Amino acid sequence: MKARLSLLAAAALSILSLAPARAADLTLTYTPTASATGAQTIDGITITPTYTWKVDESFGTSSGMIQIGKGGHNATAVSYSFSAFPADIKSIAITGKTAAGNSTHTPVSATIGTDSFSGSASLTSTEGTITLTAPAGTQTGTLSILISNPKGDSANSSSQAIYLRSIVVTYKDPSAAGLTKLGTPANLSATSTNYFGFTLSWNPVDYATNGYTVTLSPADGNSGVTVSDTTATMTGLTEGETYVVKVVAKGDSIGTDDSEAAELRDVTTLTAPAVSEPDLSYTVSASSLMVSWSAQNDATFSVLAWTNKPVNVASQDFAGYAANGTVPEGWVFENSRNHYPNENAPVDFRADGNWIASPEFGGPVETVSFHVAAAGTVTNSHFFVYGTTGTTDRDDWILLSEVTDSETGKLVSEQKTISVSPSAGIKRIIFAYQKDQGNVRIGTFSVTGTGVGKEPVYLTGYGPDPTDVNATSVTFANPVVGETYYVEVTATGLSGKTASTTRPVAVPAAATPKPAVISVK
Repeated sequence: MKARLSLLAAAALSILSLAPARAADLTLTYTPTASATGAQTIDGITITPTYTWKVDESFGTSSGMIQIGKGGHNATAVSYSFSAFPADIKSIAITGKTAAGNSTHTPVSATIGTDSFSGSASLTSTEGTITLTAPAGTQTGTLSILISNPKGDSANSSSQAIYLRSIVVTYKDPSAAGLTKLGTPANLSATSTNYFGFTLSWNPVDYATNGYTVTLSPADGNSGVTVSDTTATMTGLTEGETYVVKVVAKGDSIGTDDSEAAELRDVTTLTAPAVSEPDLSYTVSASSLMVSWSAQNDATFSVLAWTNKPVNVASQDFAGYAANGTVPEGWVFENSRNHYPNENAPVDFRADGNWIASPEFGGPVETVSFHVAAAGTVTNSHFFVYGTTGTTDRDDWILLSEVTDSETGKLVSEQKTISVSPSAGIKRIIFAYQKDQGNVRIGTFSVTGTGVGKEPVYLTGYGPDPTDVNATSVTFANPVVGETYYVEVTATGLSGKTASTTRPVAVPAAATPKPAVISVK
């Protein structure tokens, strides 16, 4: 069933004017230039390049990157020295590539003093970024980055060049020095409340680069979610439930502890109006069947409609009995024989008082059919079909039919298929023979019934899956006279709760018009 969830706001979403939180990390981006000696100062940090040449310096450009080594001027290495940073360095990212003939032969490494960075790798002929991670401990000394070029001393240096785009150094914000615990998120609020959730927002916390953890009590939905922003949409909650919300700024990005929790109490999801079982009524005519109901509490409706086709709830061809005399499971045979076994009528009634009883069926029997044949019978011979509510006691037998020839009163003398419609409550069928002369045989027994014995035939557009309707009625054209239609209407409330009603509608035969009375004066 498709549930329509209406996200009604409990309060207008407030627009917050918030100063951005301070990040725990700062970055310095250096773009190498076409100079062997020119130092640059960025954010108070001085970067000094050093190139080692075989002959002399030579520079060029390639797709916005500086090219080192060109046309017979070979660079065997290039290094960059950064003056001391004001706070610990965390990592370095070098972006560049090599000429095609120098692929995987330019290792990149970095050191602070005698400590080496981890993650050393080589540039390749495809532009990429190599990230080096600072060693543990305080790292505020002079930073050195070395890009080796073992092939830079070859005679054909134009195919051995190095191309560099940028060097980015990430280091900690010096203003965060000494901070041991993050601040508590301020101005925690809940808005856009609906039946299954709400949206939370709060002020950013300086240096909370690891995000925020949001928890609910009682724990429900996506409680415990970690978000990087200062909003969180809580989903999958319980309709009409009241929650306590806590938001914690996560520490550890600069060696600090988590913040104290910001707390917001009594945040309650909406309670949807109740839905009830639709009150179905109908109007039927020769050309249409209309089923209608009342609107309720902004609910939507869906419809299933079908007729019932009888199907077999039991059958028995008696083939095993014809072959070897084994009584079928659940049947009771009283003095009957398989004297004339054949495909259609293998059970033989040869003596007065012979009878057999079917198993008890799981639901009421609607139609019984079987093959029957007789030989040599006379008017005083009778073959009866009885029904019972379950037992085989003779006192409980209810006569359903006597199988005779309608013209002569004798039993049929050739094979026929007979159908019997039992009365209400019959769950077991009994065949009995009262003999004067002749024998009777039966076979190919089958039963249709109600309940599990009915197979739904859905009306076009209304099954097997429910069909949503944007109205409080449905109309079916040209209903079949004498047929019973079943219509199930389900109301779905704003919260997704449902209530259903199923109603059978019988289409009556058209009334016979009365003749007009003509008065002649």
